Amino acid sequence: MITKIINFFFNLFNRSKHQVFDVFTPSTEAGLTFVERPQAKKDFVNCLKTHGRQLVIFGHSGSGKTTLVKNILDSVKQKYIVTSCESSTTIEELILSAFDKLNPYYIDEKGSKLSAKISSELKTSYLGIESKISGEGAVETSNKLKRVVPIQLTPQRLSEFFGAINCIWVIEDFHKVGEEQRKRLADIMKIFKDTSKASPTKIIAIGAVGSPREIIDFDDNLKNRVAEIEVPLMNEAEIGELIKKGENLMKVEFEDIVKKRIVSLSNGLASVCHHLCLNICTNNDITETSRKKIIFSSIDLDNAVQKYVNEQSDSFKSMYDKAVKVQRQGKFNNGELIIKAMLNINKEEVSYSDLLAEIKRLQPDYPQGNLTTYLSTLTSPERDEILRYDEDANKYSFSNPFLKVYAMMTLLPAKNGNKIRISGNKNVVVNSTISVGGDFRLGDIVIDNNVRIDKQVNISENKGDVSFD
Repeated sequence: MITKIINFFFNLFNRSKHQVFDVFTPSTEAGLTFVERPQAKKDFVNCLKTHGRQLVIFGHSGSGKTTLVKNILDSVKQKYIVTSCESSTTIEELILSAFDKLNPYYIDEKGSKLSAKISSELKTSYLGIESKISGEGAVETSNKLKRVVPIQLTPQRLSEFFGAINCIWVIEDFHKVGEEQRKRLADIMKIFKDTSKASPTKIIAIGAVGSPREIIDFDDNLKNRVAEIEVPLMNEAEIGELIKKGENLMKVEFEDIVKKRIVSLSNGLASVCHHLCLNICTNNDITETSRKKIIFSSIDLDNAVQKYVNEQSDSFKSMYDKAVKVQRQGKFNNGELIIKAMLNINKEEVSYSDLLAEIKRLQPDYPQGNLTTYLSTLTSPERDEILRYDEDANKYSFSNPFLKVYAMMTLLPAKNGNKIRISGNKNVVVNSTISVGGDFRLGDIVIDNNVRIDKQVNISENKGDVSFD
């Protein structure tokens, strides 16, 4: 009897245990800590129920678009498959990927628990194309030929296959593909719209800010047939709810000041919040739900911030380099000049007129048209959205506070009191550290000497002391 009681409580405790990597998920969609977005969900579900209406979900990188889509589709028990785009993705590759992922529904109907019976004719057609693709795949393996879409596999036929099993096609990051491929995707959305008269077929395209225009503008017939749903960045309350859910699942507690700083540092990006919370836990060897409540202090967050910066330094460098990269040689390095002006102004949000005035101070002959053009690119996926534009305030800001610090480290001299001196040696590598201090403000929180980025400086030859001011 005692053994049964022990086993009961042991199993009860284990059922309530969670792995920290399942709770805080900076690199994948949130599950356990998913935060409802009521308005976006309402709009989304209404569009799902509207026959023939295709969907474009858009928003800033890191706003939680894919997490929202997948959680809502799962909650309403809607079948879907997901294909992802890269810059080199072609429509043919998208079609083949979607076709391949339909395989379980047609090969193993029972295992897929289909709600609708697939006609024998359609299944035969599917298997015939599958056989054709497999045969071409074998040829490709031996002769290194490119795999092509069989002539029977048209967008119309693909739409029929989706409709037969009441399945939705989710296309991630469609903004990454080239203009010609986006035009063709618009054509496919029109085909799915037309096919929906006979069967409920639907495409959900997930893209970045401004991406709906990239599809709808290509086809006037789509304008009234495509719903555009914006997923905004998470507000402070939503980031706070994410943290609270994580606390409850892991049986840990972040001090109030720690939670406020995580909210500010996240800047609306759930992925940053997940990353900082995960670092705090793993730094303290918390990998699963704690048996007793553990309280984390500002010191724990300081260490988590430094770890985050170290882990992301290559990403920051890549994003910054992409932002300031010169496409063609001209008089001005527009990206670098705009970023430097924003840093000089040293405000959380900067207006267009303030930016122009500061740039004119640095470069009196700078043309206003350049600023208009390059601000647009710096807020787009083309330059990794290093800046963010707030339409309501009509102002610009850095999308990630840590990117701002990296830009500060790269472009501006170190703050007073942070001089580093090295002796005269060859091939010396030093770490030059900026402590941002009270000059760096996030909301009503002043970050004081705890956000740092180390930068390696290689000295090939040095005579005498060198100071980095």
